[in-house]
Amino acid sequence: MPVDRRRWTLAAGALFACALALPGCSSSIADKPGVGVPADAPPRPKEAGAYLPVNDLPPNRDNAALDPKERAKIQAELIAVRDRQAVTTPTEGSARAKDAAHAKATASAKAAASAKATASDKDAASVKDTASK
Repeated sequence: MPVDRRRWTLAAGALFACALALPGCSSSIADKPGVGVPADAPPRPKEAGAYLPVNDLPPNRDNAALDPKERAKIQAELIAVRDRQAVTTPTEGSARAKDAAHAKATASAKAAASAKATASDKDAASVKDTASK
């Protein structure tokens, strides 16, 4: 008997917990007065907002985008700025200069290593030729 009573108590407790939890899912706590809505919050609209107009096109422009002279002038200015920036060399303390110096040192070290390997391969080939004679 105690096992049946324990199961019955457990089932009744679970049912009671579900009965308390389900109403919480059906309403928003923010809608309850004095709980979640600040005093200066604007009131909610009566109707839910409509979907965004995805397929609607914007209205045509009244003015032209750019005339060809203005466009050519802006392109010339942008090209001049790009060329000025390309000529400017990085300073010694900048990260770009450090990266460039590191890349240069790495490239020269690789070149030296490959030249040394080529020289040692030539020496090994000449030693083989002399040994085979």
